[in-house]
Amino acid sequence: EEAMDLVRRGVATILPPDKFNRAVFYVDRENATDDWHGKTRLEIFFYILQAISEGESGLHNGWIGVLASPSDTKKVAAKTHPDGSPMKLVQSGAIPIKIKALHLLALKKSSFPQVCLNLWLTFARSW
Repeated sequence: EEAMDLVRRGVATILPPDKFNRAVFYVDRENATDDWHGKTRLEIFFYILQAISEGESGLHNGWIGVLASPSDTKKVAAKTHPDGSPMKLVQSGAIPIKIKALHLLALKKSSFPQVCLNLWLTFARSW
C-alpha cells in the first residue's frame, strides 16, 4: 500500500523510452516521504523493473535511471536512508535487464559538485 501510494505521488515512474529505445526509470526524491525506505523502496524498484522487463525493448535495450534531487539535499537525506536494497536487486539478476546509464539531476541553485558527491557516496555505499 505504501509503495503504490508513492508511485501514485510520482516518486517513481517509467517515462517514455529514449532515442535508443531504452526504458527510463525516473525517481523524484522531492516527492519522497518517510515511507521511502528499504522495504517500500525495494517493492517499488521490483515492480517498475518487472514492468520494464515485460517489454521486448527492456530485455534487449536495458534501461536508464534518472534520479532527480531537490535543492534541499539535507531534507532528502533525512528521509531516505540508503540500505542498498535496490542496488542488490539490480545486481542479483533476478530481473534479467541491464542498467545502461544513471543520470543525476539537481536544481541550479544547488551546489552541483556537492549533490554529485552526496549521490555518488550514497550509490557507492549501497553497491
